[in-house]
Amino acid sequence: KILSVLLLSLLFLQAHAAKVDTGDPELDAIFETLVGTNFKSKEESLKRLAETDHPKRFEMIQGVFDGSLRLNKKSKRLVWAEQQDKKYVAVDVLTGESLGEFSKRKLKKLSINNQLRGVINAILAARDLQGDDPALRLQAVETMLANPAPEHAGILEPLIKKEPDEKVRGAM
Repeated sequence: KILSVLLLSLLFLQAHAAKVDTGDPELDAIFETLVGTNFKSKEESLKRLAETDHPKRFEMIQGVFDGSLRLNKKSKRLVWAEQQDKKYVAVDVLTGESLGEFSKRKLKKLSINNQLRGVINAILAARDLQGDDPALRLQAVETMLANPAPEHAGILEPLIKKEPDEKVRGAM
């Protein structure tokens, strides 16, 4: 009987596992993985998020990096969380709606490791490489060079010939 109760409890917990409710099934799937614990899956989800055409995708990726993007555990909504004294003021990521103050326990931080920090830096640098500002492009190249990865060559190589700024091209 005890085993039956434990199995039923596990099934109930799985059925009510942490889901994310953004109103967008693609974002829900991405962030359900980012809320999880598998860092390889999180890496794939971050890359998928960067490839979407969502207007806030890079802002959300930056929020994962700096810890300002969190999940409201009760409502399952993604929020921008800003600490004020011992509470966090939360604003819905997608609507901008103010959701009030919460304790730290009510908001789940999306955990990342050093490898994911490198992935996020590469994603944001790749975005900046497409910008109009040469100083921003140079900073993006320097960020990539500070944390070299094999995929950086594939990002930089096609841009070298198109780069109009000599200093940026030289850094590439």
